[in-house]
Amino acid sequence: MNMKTKLTLSRCMIAILCLGAFLGGCGYYSYGDIQSLIWNTSGGGDLVFTITKDDALYQIQVSQYEFKETDLEISLSEEDGDVYFLVDNIFNKKRNLFQDTLAPGGETGSWTSITLVFEDLNLTIKNIDLQGELKILYEFITEKMPALQ
Repeated sequence: MNMKTKLTLSRCMIAILCLGAFLGGCGYYSYGDIQSLIWNTSGGGDLVFTITKDDALYQIQVSQYEFKETDLEISLSEEDGDVYFLVDNIFNKKRNLFQDTLAPGGETGSWTSITLVFEDLNLTIKNIDLQGELKILYEFITEKMPALQ
C-alpha cells in the first residue's frame, strides 16, 4: 500500500469517526426534543396514557383503563428505579423504540403503539412488544391504577 492510499484511508477513517460522534450526540430520533409520549394499548390490555417531563419528574396522565375513560395522574421519579430510567432514556433519545417491536403475525388480542410527540411532528411506532423491556412501564401503570381509582 503506497503512502497516498494510506493517507486517503486515514482521512476516511477520521471522517467516519467524526460522523459517528456527531450522530451519537443526536440520539435515535433527530426531530428535536420529545414533548410527550402517548402509549396506546387496545384490545385485551386496554390502556391509554400520556407522559410528559416536568423538571426531574415525569407526569403520567392515564386517560383510559379497562375500557373506561379515566383522568388519573401518576408522578414518576428516580425513586421508581428501572421504570424511571426507561422513560428517561426514551425522552433523552437513548432508547430506540423500533427495537421494541415485533413482526405482526396472527391475532394477539392486544395491540400497542407508542407515539412520540415532537414540536413539529408525531412519530408513531406500532407493534410494540409487551413481553420485552417495555413491559415494566405497562405493569407500573396497571399496578398503580387500582390504588388511584
